Amino acid sequence: MHDTSNSIPSRSNGLRSILKGLRPVYFLWLPLALIATGSILVHLFNLDLRVSAVFWDRVNGWTHLENPFFVFLYRYGPVPAFACAVGALLILIFRRSGIESGMRSRTCVIIILLLALGPGLFINALFKEHYGRPRPRSIEQFGGEEAFVPLFIYNPEGDGKSFPSGHASMGFFWLGLVPLAFASSRRKTGWALLAAGLVHGVLMSLGRIAQGGHFLSDVMWSAAMDYFIGLALMIALFPPGVSLSDNRTSSAITEAEPSATGVIED
Repeated sequence: MHDTSNSIPSRSNGLRSILKGLRPVYFLWLPLALIATGSILVHLFNLDLRVSAVFWDRVNGWTHLENPFFVFLYRYGPVPAFACAVGALLILIFRRSGIESGMRSRTCVIIILLLALGPGLFINALFKEHYGRPRPRSIEQFGGEEAFVPLFIYNPEGDGKSFPSGHASMGFFWLGLVPLAFASSRRKTGWALLAAGLVHGVLMSLGRIAQGGHFLSDVMWSAAMDYFIGLALMIALFPPGVSLSDNRTSSAITEAEPSATGVIED
């Protein structure tokens, strides 16, 4: 009897093909497990209120509200992500014809769409504007007048704009480009983007939490949304049959993005 076991693709191999050769355990299941575990811990240990309480004083209120460093991050922290998208747009405008240009163009489109769909549409326009979760500085536990709304509780009657964090999403923006970089065999770029996203995102998150603008879970989900939207864009714009193994594929990322050092400093 003819053995067909080798001709039938396994479920894991099929998923790896969809992820453009990336290992699902690292680029899909691990990120899902991290955000799920983090959300459960926030709920079990009431971390949203506990973390925010660190930065609030009954006498002086939010003591870091006018902190110069956090004010600087609030005003200028989003600039690197905008600069990256503008750089990608310029590459698209002045691109040359050819296979390399086509691959680079798709990379630039991902960068632009990541900013437009992540921090732009899903995080700010859809969730933040309509979820109704009050900010920490608006709730009764921290001197406000509104009731605390836990994570995952939709509050259509409220006008709060705490979930998720728009500013934090501009710092975690780089995480959405990590899958594309690794799928393009640009490991150094991938690790640099991961480091830049974590450092930039954590700094932006710390500032927003310290100023009473967002809860811990708000910034956590900003990071998750950026990452998974970037992953989805890579899958959608690089369909089966389009190889990402050529090192030239992700060169647009390197050209369009500010250096990792510059991002971290902001």
